[in-house]
Amino acid sequence: MSPITVELDSLVLTDVLKFRGVHATAFARPPAPGGRALTLVTGGGATGKSCLVTALGLALWGGRGVGRAQMTAAASQYGGDDPFAKPELYINAGVLGDREPRASACLDATVRGRGEGSEAVRITRSWRAARGGRVTEDVAVVSENAGRSARLEGAAAEDWIAELLPPRRPPLFTADGNLLDALGRLAADDPRWWHETRDVGLTLLRGRPARSLIQAGRVVKLFTDRALGSWDDPRVPSLVEAGAGRRREGRPLFPGIWLRISADAVTPPACLGAGLAVGLAATGRVRAPLILDGPMNGVVPSGRTRFLEALSDVAPEQLILTAHECQVDELAVLLWDSIHRVYLMEDRMTAETALLGEPLRAANLGARPDLD
Repeated sequence: MSPITVELDSLVLTDVLKFRGVHATAFARPPAPGGRALTLVTGGGATGKSCLVTALGLALWGGRGVGRAQMTAAASQYGGDDPFAKPELYINAGVLGDREPRASACLDATVRGRGEGSEAVRITRSWRAARGGRVTEDVAVVSENAGRSARLEGAAAEDWIAELLPPRRPPLFTADGNLLDALGRLAADDPRWWHETRDVGLTLLRGRPARSLIQAGRVVKLFTDRALGSWDDPRVPSLVEAGAGRRREGRPLFPGIWLRISADAVTPPACLGAGLAVGLAATGRVRAPLILDGPMNGVVPSGRTRFLEALSDVAPEQLILTAHECQVDELAVLLWDSIHRVYLMEDRMTAETALLGEPLRAANLGARPDLD
């Protein structure tokens, strides 16, 4: 039986977060089965790279799910008892003074393996600030397959999304630089790091069968050997295989993946954390994109080219990556089969952001049916 695959096609934002007005971006898609596609989001500091990742999460999981689904600092704002208490977490500040402030996000995706052929899906969420400041959220899912269409709204739409990409531990894995560093230190043979990051590790690994962890471990080993293969810090002997079955506090970690690092090491845990994220994404029951928000923030400049080269070897079919422009090696980027660049530009007067897209190669974005 073929695995279920999810590809993201495009995202349209209207007055969401920093994006005032209508902003649309396409995502690079693999040109053929087995190919790899990279959507690279770049911009200066505070231009909205993490904001775009959060907006994508809001389109998928809404205010109640994004804080659990996206393990990023930005998404953690939605983890309180009432994620709809603050309109500014959804609606652009420039329209909050309107009589009826509204915002919306529309995400197009393609799902394969759930029936005959491919299924075109459109997820639309909208937010409205009511009197008193609380936000009302609405969601609809429209799908089309083999000429048949279906529409779900409200709780039925939420259930459909949660079944495909559950927000508590989604196969569509999102991580920022801080989480990657924490993940990397989980595998360090140092109890100080374990106690600081154990909750992250247990959340990600809980309920995963041993076989999937072994598979993930192989991906981690391949990625980290490539990313750290010529690392010249004498304190870092790189990866060592300590044998499957080793446990910490009775909880299994990735079999055979342990890193000897010093407390002040920077690049090795960032690279290992990225490898763990790739491994987790590769072993889910659904093959979905991997979203890495600022993964090279913890990588020294001399290691960024190797980092991108390693990602091109092991990343899933669709990778969405944010980075500062100065962190990107253009030749390493061209290792992907399909590439789409998204530039973020901020208006310093209003602190609002504009999206500018530029495909470096044909992104294989076919025409979609009208799902409205």
